[in-house]
Parts: sequence; structure tokens; C-alpha cells
Amino acid sequence: MHNILNMNTITNQEEKEKSFEQYKMINESIHQINMMRETSNPFWLTANGLTISGISYLNTIGEVTEMNKETLLISLILVGYLFCVVWLNYLNSIRLSLKTRYDILLEIEHYLPIKFAQRVYGNLNKKEGKWTLTFSELLVPCIFIMSYSFFLLRLILKI
Repeated sequence: MHNILNMNTITNQEEKEKSFEQYKMINESIHQINMMRETSNPFWLTANGLTISGISYLNTIGEVTEMNKETLLISLILVGYLFCVVWLNYLNSIRLSLKTRYDILLEIEHYLPIKFAQRVYGNLNKKEGKWTLTFSELLVPCIFIMSYSFFLLRLILKI
């Protein structure tokens, strides 16, 4: 990341305090994004869980009146795929937003006496996206995609 700050021009205490206030604002925005991410996960799990339940239910019943069972199953599978794609896109947006904020935070820390974020997260976590999302958060939508693919393959092969 290129140097977005011109901290060398900070000469008085008031400018230093303003910089520290910006640091705190960025840190708070990181916290808010993380909270938003954590509160959205139950929505995505519920939406996909209901879709999987609907597919399973349709597989257990015989005939569906006035609608073709396969059409309903394919529709639910496509809705499930859509949920997962939107979920992954949402997680990627959060990842990019957090990465940008962490980069700015680390840049500001170069000019502060205590390197809090650098000490908390360490040098190993500075790799691309390492400290923004966990592997399991990205894995869950992929597991749902595999489930939908299994149902689709089963429907195509009429197993």
C-alpha cells in the first residue's frame, strides 16, 4: 500500500490528537464491520437451512399437485446457489473493507509511539486477508454449495 498519510507534516499537539482520533475512528469502524459480519451469519445459515429443508421435504413426498416436482426442486436448488453466491460476495466485500481499514490503521501506527494492532495481530497475520475472515467463515457457504450440487446431481441422475 502506498503512503496515504503525510504524517511528517504533523508538528503540533493538536494535529497529533486529530490523527489519534482518526485512528480511533478507523478502529471503531473495524469493530462495527466485525459485529455486522457476526450478526449476518445467522441469517445466511437460516436461509440456506430452510432451502435445504425444503429440498429434503420435496424429495420425501410423492407427487406435488399442480406443479412438477423436479421444477420445484431445481428452483430451490437455484435459490440455494444464489444465497451462497450472494453470501460469498458479501464476505468478500467485508474482507476487502477490513483489509483497507487495517492497512490504514497500520500506516497511522508507524507514527504513533505504541504499535497496538501490529503487536496484537503480529507479523504472521499481515498476509493478504489473514486477519479479516476466518477459514471456516468462507468454508460454510462452500459446504452449502456442495450440498446443492449433490442434490442437483442426484436429481439429474435420478438416484
